[in-house]
Formats: sequence, structure tokens, C-alpha cells
Amino acid sequence: MTTITFQLEKLTCPSCMQKIIDNVNELTGIETIKILFDRSKARVVFEDNKISKKRNSS
Repeated sequence: MTTITFQLEKLTCPSCMQKIIDNVNELTGIETIKILFDRSKARVVFEDNKISKKRNSS
């Protein structure tokens, strides 16, 4: 498992946060995603043999 934290654009509402969570959870290999709403960051744990950091960072 690999954990990576992404800096997001400023989140303005909880529904934006939920949309991100829902979309990321649809990807194969995602173990967990946690959004830090007040910091506009997303912490994602994923199986690195199913999804790569390069794909996520583009």
C-alpha cells in the first residue's frame, strides 16, 4: 500500500468534498481516501500494483 497526499483547490462546500470521495473510490486499487476539508487536502491510500502515482499526479 502507498499513501499520498494531494493539495486540492480550496474546498468551499461539503458536497464538493463528497464528489471527490465518490469519484476517487470508483478507481480500482483505492483502499481509502480522507479529505481534510479545512486544509483542502486529500490523503489517499492505494495499491501501488493497481494504480500508479504518475497517473494520480497528472
